[in-house]
Amino acid sequence: MSSPQAHPYGRASALSGTTDHKLVERLRDICASAESAMAAATRYDQNFELKLAACKEEAAVDALLADWLHYRVEILQRTVRDLKRAHNQAVSRKPE
Repeated sequence: MSSPQAHPYGRASALSGTTDHKLVERLRDICASAESAMAAATRYDQNFELKLAACKEEAAVDALLADWLHYRVEILQRTVRDLKRAHNQAVSRKPE
């Protein structure tokens, strides 16, 4: 297993003197919301595993898995947009 790539700015705790704490809280809220959305996606289709197990044709398996993946990718893409928007808004408000 590969080790995680180091963040270019070091550990978050090392940034305490320069960190925009309001932004950090906003970013954490966005991430928590994304995690809730992913959990809801799983709860929404509790029978996914049964549907997948019942598929007899590869095309049906592929379609079901494509839908499963697409919905989760949409959540991640929305999260990326929200994180970027929050970051950009915070940076644009900072005095130079």
